[in-house]
Amino acid sequence: MKRKILIKILCITFIQVLNAQQPQTETIDNYKNTRAGNKSFKKGDFNTAEKKYNAATKYDANKNAANFNLGNTLYKLKKYDEAAQAFANATGGLNADSLSKTWHNLGNAMLAQKKYEESINAFKQALKLKPSDEQTRYNLAYAQSKLKKQSPKKNKNKQNKKQKDKEPDKKEKKTDQQEPNPAMSKEEAQQMLNALKDNETKIRERMKHRIKKLGYDRSNSKDW
Repeated sequence: MKRKILIKILCITFIQVLNAQQPQTETIDNYKNTRAGNKSFKKGDFNTAEKKYNAATKYDANKNAANFNLGNTLYKLKKYDEAAQAFANATGGLNADSLSKTWHNLGNAMLAQKKYEESINAFKQALKLKPSDEQTRYNLAYAQSKLKKQSPKKNKNKQNKKQKDKEPDKKEKKTDQQEPNPAMSKEEAQQMLNALKDNETKIRERMKHRIKKLGYDRSNSKDW
């Protein structure tokens, strides 16, 4: 009986020890992946770095830093949309300096995709945390200038589209209307009259010829 109780106590203790060691193991794995990712990043092997940082983001320990590093790597690989997502995931639990850098990089990722409004918002967030950052201030001004240039183009494209939409209606109206006949010249009118007179004369001659053949002479007829 005592032996059974002892075995149960040992089992419970063993499970508790395992549970206590799990977070420590995750921390070690996270550290290893992050360190390997950093080495690959420095070498310029961004594909390997992406894999290592991705593995590091699966663990809760230092997850924000892993997402930040992953975002930088994806940015280098020109995967701007994924980079923006990684930076967005890294915005929680960081100190002001790291968070400012994250917003700055998120702004760059949006800027690369020509998402100027989103990039402007990100740069503004970065400047709130670190107002003295001249690089972020420059990037903000650049994004704002690009947005201003884009706005007139959008309006112009909308106007052109409306114009094109109206053009088919104009064409349909034109096809419905009959085109006026060109004015006839005096010479053409005279030629037409002469042709009608000649035709009329020929018809009269034919009628006279037929009447003679039938033996009917209008001059000998009597009025009753």
